[in-house]
Amino acid sequence: MLKAEFIQALKQVNVSENAEKTKERLRAIWSPLPKPKREEILELADLTKFAIERAYKTGKASTKIIVAVSQVVGVDPYYLAGKSDEQRPFDDALLVQFLTDLKYNVGNSGTTKRRNSAPKGRIKTAPTPTKAPMQKSATDTQGAIPSPATSPITLDLSAIANEFSKLDKKSLEKINELTEDSLILMLKCITVQAEFSESKKNRLALIKYLLLA
Repeated sequence: MLKAEFIQALKQVNVSENAEKTKERLRAIWSPLPKPKREEILELADLTKFAIERAYKTGKASTKIIVAVSQVVGVDPYYLAGKSDEQRPFDDALLVQFLTDLKYNVGNSGTTKRRNSAPKGRIKTAPTPTKAPMQKSATDTQGAIPSPATSPITLDLSAIANEFSKLDKKSLEKINELTEDSLILMLKCITVQAEFSESKKNRLALIKYLLLA
């Protein structure tokens, strides 16, 4: 995971190899992204929303933008920059390799551990308190009574069906023209949105059900 001060020091030059692809892919990620995630990206890279909007309108995206969006959303930076049409699973190593290819030297000063790293001057938390919730979780899993957090998901299927029936021919054609890559990006975005919205969480469950049906 790259530190904010490292990302903020990255160059503002365009690194997209295909403006049209970067424009499409960045817009597909940013448009449905919930406000907290947008703010996280802007704060991480010290950017304004106008910089992001300009990037997805022109297809010209700087290293700073590509890296910040990739790290927060978890998307392949090569794919976002139009350098690849195949999305690889995102991890820190992929982001470091992307920067290395751009001649950046990412040492220990540029990265920070994701977890299990206690700040200096603080006492590390003992492992005992973390075991109790795990044992409780296992017990709850074996039990037959669901907790409030795992209550059944409710969906107004009639309302969804009504929305679909109102789509005109042109709208249906546009939906059918969506590429596999665009659908994958949209699925990533709605997965992020589901963390902040119960309705999005329910819709994500419906999408998964339809994919498995």
